[in-house]
Amino acid sequence: MKVKLKCSGYLRDFFGQEREEVELPENSTVQDLLHWIEEHHASAFPPRVWDFGQHRFCDPVVLMVDGRAAPGNTTPLRESEEVLVLYPVAGG
Repeated sequence: MKVKLKCSGYLRDFFGQEREEVELPENSTVQDLLHWIEEHHASAFPPRVWDFGQHRFCDPVVLMVDGRAAPGNTTPLRESEEVLVLYPVAGG
């Protein structure tokens, strides 16, 4: 199955692009996508972004699946879903 991976702002520099289509096995979960990200992109991430021991993004990075925060790594993914990788920033 294919999902659409989109990264915003600050993270775009590490992914090298804003959008990417990712091929995953049927019935994949957010964890499967995280493994794919680690294999294809994580070597470019600084330690404040990726936790290699836990195979996931560090806080405050958030994964949004079709506009909703993924409640956990076991969240199932569906064909053509958009997954946004968001590094929230605040300022004034």
